[in-house]
Amino acid sequence: MSLQLDAAAQAIAGELLEGLENEEGWIKMTARIAAQIDTKLNENGYVGTVTWFSDEDYIESDIVYS
Repeated sequence: MSLQLDAAAQAIAGELLEGLENEEGWIKMTARIAAQIDTKLNENGYVGTVTWFSDEDYIESDIVYS
C-alpha cells in the first residue's frame, strides 16, 4: 500500500518513514507501518487528510483527521 502525506503528517510520522520508497509523493509501505502511522497521527492530534492507495485492489481513498 502507499500513503500520500502532507508535511505535517510526515513530521509526525518521522522515523517510521525512514528507508521507505517515495515515488512521486506516494510512500510505499506495509499495512503494519500504515497502522503505526495512523496511530501516531491520532495520538498527536493531526488535522488534515491522508490519501492511501492499495496496490493490490487499485483502490484510492482519503482518510480525514479532525
